[in-house]
Amino acid sequence: MRAAPLAMPPKSSFLRHLLIGLDVAALTVAWVVASELFPTRARSTAPFLFSTMAFVLFSTMAFAAGGLVVFNTMGLYRARVCNLRTVEYEHLARGCIIVALLALAVAATSDIVGPKEIVMGTSFALLLTIILRSGYRTWLTNQRRAGRFLRLVLLFGAGNESARIVALLKEHPELGYRTVGIVGDESEVEKHGLQH
Repeated sequence: MRAAPLAMPPKSSFLRHLLIGLDVAALTVAWVVASELFPTRARSTAPFLFSTMAFVLFSTMAFAAGGLVVFNTMGLYRARVCNLRTVEYEHLARGCIIVALLALAVAATSDIVGPKEIVMGTSFALLLTIILRSGYRTWLTNQRRAGRFLRLVLLFGAGNESARIVALLKEHPELGYRTVGIVGDESEVEKHGLQH
């Protein structure tokens, strides 16, 4: 007896957009706090039309956007990078260092940002992104245990190894995978109890 073909759900980018939103929030808050704690000379001498709040908003948006570009370039929105925390944190630290170097380049050519603001902004950005991403990881693990946001897996081969993989994925849904089928000899499938 053959199973009916499985209808695949459309690919969703919700999780990626959620993670990007959390990074935007972390970068924005970090640079606003740094701008408020260490105002630069340029802010105090800004023209009337370019008010202090607009100056903070502009510089914050510029550094947050730069941070997102750097994070994306470093692969921080790819599952293979974010699966291991140490790799993810290493990429986050490198990304924040690159943003700090870019900010230092801006500081060398203008008074838009000062060194104290750069150190505070990048340090706080790293801390906040780690905190928010840890919360995201915990939330996603709980969602996957409840059967949401799972990636579908098709196994090739019906031997002992496939049986162990199926058992592992059933026992640990927080890994984010669900077996949808097995391609292999029907007698092997039945022998190892792999039929759905």
